[in-house]
Amino acid sequence: MPPKKLPKKSKRQTTTEDQKPDAEGVEPQTDSADADVVLNIADTERLSEDTKASSGEEKTPSSEETPAPEPKSDTASKLREVDELFAKPEFDAKEDLEWVKRILQSGLFHLLREPDLDDDEHYEEIAKWLYAYKKVANHVAKKGPLPNMRNNIEWQDLSDRGKVFAVAEAKAVGDDEDDVQDPVDVATNRKSFMHAVVLFEFEDSFTESKTYPRFRSLTHFEWEAVARALCFMFHQSVENTLARIATYLIFLQNEARICIEDDVEHGEWMIRLGGQMQQAAVVMVELLSDGSQEALWCSNKGMATLLYLQLADARLFFARPKLQQIMFDVWRGLRSDASSRGMFKKLWCWVWLGCGSVVNLIVLPAWAALPTIERRMSQYQLARANEARAETIQWIQEAHDKEGCQLKVLEEINKTSDELFKKDQIIRIGKQRYWSKAAYRKAVVEKCRDAVFGVERWIPLLIPRHKRYLAILTNLLFAAYLAWEPPGEAQTWNVLLLSSGAWCTEVIQLLGVSNVKDTTLRQLSPVFSPEFNFWFMDRVNIMELIAFSCVVWSCLVVLFDVERTEFAQQFKAVGVLFMGISQTMSMLRMSSIFGPLVSMTMNMVVDMIQWVLLLIPIIGCLVASLMTLYKSRPGFDETLADQCQSFSGVNGSYMHGVLLFMEIQIGREAPLECLYNSKHAVVGPVILNFGLWVVLILMLNMLIAMMAKTFDRIYERSMIDFQYNFIAAVLQTVEEPAVPPVLRMLSVPWRILEMALSACNVHICGEVEREQTCEKDYKFTSTQLESTGNIRNSMLENLHGEQKAEADAEHMAEDGFAGIVPPELEDKKQALSSKETLDTLYQAVVKFVEEHISDSAIQEEIWRKQFAKQLFATDNRVCFG
Repeated sequence: MPPKKLPKKSKRQTTTEDQKPDAEGVEPQTDSADADVVLNIADTERLSEDTKASSGEEKTPSSEETPAPEPKSDTASKLREVDELFAKPEFDAKEDLEWVKRILQSGLFHLLREPDLDDDEHYEEIAKWLYAYKKVANHVAKKGPLPNMRNNIEWQDLSDRGKVFAVAEAKAVGDDEDDVQDPVDVATNRKSFMHAVVLFEFEDSFTESKTYPRFRSLTHFEWEAVARALCFMFHQSVENTLARIATYLIFLQNEARICIEDDVEHGEWMIRLGGQMQQAAVVMVELLSDGSQEALWCSNKGMATLLYLQLADARLFFARPKLQQIMFDVWRGLRSDASSRGMFKKLWCWVWLGCGSVVNLIVLPAWAALPTIERRMSQYQLARANEARAETIQWIQEAHDKEGCQLKVLEEINKTSDELFKKDQIIRIGKQRYWSKAAYRKAVVEKCRDAVFGVERWIPLLIPRHKRYLAILTNLLFAAYLAWEPPGEAQTWNVLLLSSGAWCTEVIQLLGVSNVKDTTLRQLSPVFSPEFNFWFMDRVNIMELIAFSCVVWSCLVVLFDVERTEFAQQFKAVGVLFMGISQTMSMLRMSSIFGPLVSMTMNMVVDMIQWVLLLIPIIGCLVASLMTLYKSRPGFDETLADQCQSFSGVNGSYMHGVLLFMEIQIGREAPLECLYNSKHAVVGPVILNFGLWVVLILMLNMLIAMMAKTFDRIYERSMIDFQYNFIAAVLQTVEEPAVPPVLRMLSVPWRILEMALSACNVHICGEVEREQTCEKDYKFTSTQLESTGNIRNSMLENLHGEQKAEADAEHMAEDGFAGIVPPELEDKKQALSSKETLDTLYQAVVKFVEEHISDSAIQEEIWRKQFAKQLFATDNRVCFG
C-alpha cells in the first residue's frame, strides 16, 4: 500500500516531520483507491479563505502562490458526503462507527493544537467535539447501533475548520488504528484547563494502558487549571464529573503510596490535591438544590459513585449534613418515623409497613429460590420512586411558572399576614394556598415524601434498615440454635444447609460478583474488583465469613468422621463466638452514640493484635531460656519441685510454658519459689524477674499508651468517622439481597446457573431490565439537574464582591446546569452567561477551599502517618531484601 499523506496544516498548527506537505503544493501520486480519500491542499486553503471572507476578515496574500491542479474531489463534496453519511437513520455497522470515531478524534486533535485554546469560543467548541467523540466511543465499545446520528452528536454544530481536517485525517489513515492521532499526546499545557479536561474525559477505547499515564500527567498540572476543568466538566455533566473525581482520587491514593519512595514532596502534593478535589466536589454538589441532590444520590450511578468515593477514603466529602440526611432517609425509609409528623400519622405509617412486611415475609421463600423476583421488585421500587421525585419537581416547577411564584414573590413572603391579605401575595398552587415560604417548602417535602412512601409501603423489606435488621435477627437466632442444639446427624445436616448458603453468599461478595457494572469506574482496579476492596473495608464481613466457615467446617468434619465430634465442636464454638460479636457490632454501629465506640473497639483490637505480635517473641525467648536452664537430664529431675517441671520438658512443653507466661500477665502467681530451691537459684530467678519486668511493666504500659492514643484519635474525629462508616454500611446493605443469610441456600442453584450463563454472555431475565432502569435513572437525574432554579444562590452571595455575585447568581438562575448535552451558544449573550457561570462556580470552589484548609490539614495528617508506615516498609525492603 502506498504511503499515506495528510493535508497541509493551517497557520496555527505546528508541522511535524512525518506530515510535511509537498514543496510544490501538489499531492503525491497515489493509487486509484486512495485518490478519492485524500483532500487537496488548495481546497483546504480555499475553504479557510472563504470562512475568513464570510466573517469579514481580509485575505492575506500567500508568500508563494502556485497554481493548484484541478482537484479530483473538492472539500465541499467531501463535506456533503459526510453529511449524507450522518443523515442516515441508523448506524448499525461497526465500520461506520469506527470511521466516525476517527473523524471526531482527528478533529479534536487538531483543535487542541490551537494557541488561544482557553478563549470563550474555543473551549465551547472543543467541548462539543469531546462530547461527540465520547458519545460515539461509548457505542463503539458497546457494539450497538447509534440511531439519529445527527441529533445525537449534533454534527451541524461542529466547526467547518475542524471538519475539513478531521475528514482528511480519517480518510488518509484508512483502517490503520495506529496512525490515528491521539489528542492526549498534545494535551501537555499545565496551565490550560481544557487540556486538563481532555485528560480527564478522553476515552481510550483501544489504548486502555494510557489511563495511568494521562492521570499521572494531571498531577503536574496547576491547581487553577484542575479546578477550572472540574467546574467545566460539572457544568456539562454532574454525574460523570463526580465519577471522574472518584476514579482520580483512587488513582491519587495508590500513586501517592508509590511516589513516596522516590519523591516525598510530590507525594504530599498529590495528597493535598486529593483533599482539594474533595472540597471542590463538595462545593459543586452543595450548589445544587435539595431535590436535585436527592435525585442524584438515590440513583444507581450516584450510589456507585459514593461507593468509589468510599474506596478513595474521601472522608471530607462525606462530612456534609445534606448528604447524611439523604442517606439517612435511604436507610430508614421516608415515612416511617419522621419527627415532624403527628402521632396518628406515624401510627398509620407503621400499620402500612407492618401489613406490607407480613406479605413480604410470606413470599420471602420465593424470593430466596428466584433472586430475579427480588431484583425486579427492587428495580420497580427504584423506578417508581424516581418517577415520584420527577413528578414532584416538575409539578413544583410548573407551579412556579404558571402561578408566577418566582423568587421575587418568595422574597416578599416575609411580610406580615395582613399585608399578604391586602396585596394578595399568597402563594397558590392549584387549590392550595400557602402563607409563608416555610409552609410552601414543607408542603413540597411532604408531597415528595408521600409519593415515595406510596411505593415503599408495599415492599418494606427492601428498605435497607429492615433488610439489615432482619439479617441480624436471623443470624442471632441461628447462633442461639447452635448453642442449644442437641447433637445428632440430622441436626448436623440442618446446620450445614443453613450455613452453607450464607457462606456461599459471603464468598460471592468477597470475589466481587456484584451488580455494579460501570467500566469507567472499574478501570483503576486491574487485579481485584472494587467490591472486593469495599468488602474488606468492613471488618464485620470478615467476622461473618470466619463464623460461617467454622460452622460449615465443623459440620463437614462430623459427617466424614463421627468420632471427631469433639474436635468439630471447637470450630463450632469459635463460629458462635464470631457470629454473636459480628451481629451485635453490626447493630450497634448504626447508632450515633454507639457507632464511634464500635469503631474505637475495632481499632483497639487491631492495636492489641499488634501488641500481641510484639509480645510473643519476647515470651518465646524467655520460655526457651528457662527450658535450656532446666531441661531434663539424668540425676537432675529429682531435685526439682513439682511446679517447676513446666520448664523441664518432662511434665511440660514449650507451648505450656508460653501459656504459663500469658496467665502470669492476668494474675497467676509466678513460680519463683521453686526456682530459688533449684540448683540455679541465682540465674533462674533473674531470668524470670527480667521477663516479668518486661512483660508486666514495659509491655502493659505500651498497650495502655497505644489504646489511649487510639481513643484520642477516634474521639476527635468520631463524627467524621461515624458519617463515613454509616454511609458505607448503607451502601453495602443496598447491594445485599433482602433474603436472610440462613435462607440463601435456596438461591445457590439459581446463582450458579446465572454465573454460568453470564460466562457464556447470555443475560438472564432481569439483567437487561436492570441496565435499562439504570439508563432511565441516569437520564432522569440529568434531566432534573438541568431544571431552572436548581442552583443554590445563597452560596453565591457570599463571594467577594456583592454586585458581581448578584449578577452571577442571576445568570446561574437563568441557565442552570446543563445535563449531558453541552449548551448551544447561539448568541454572545448566552455565551457570556455560560462563561460567567463557570467563573462564578470556580470562585465558589476557590473560596470554599481557602475557608476549609483545616480539613485538608486533617486529611494530610492522616496520610502523613501512612507515609511514615510506607517509608518504614521501604526501609525494610532495602535492609532485608
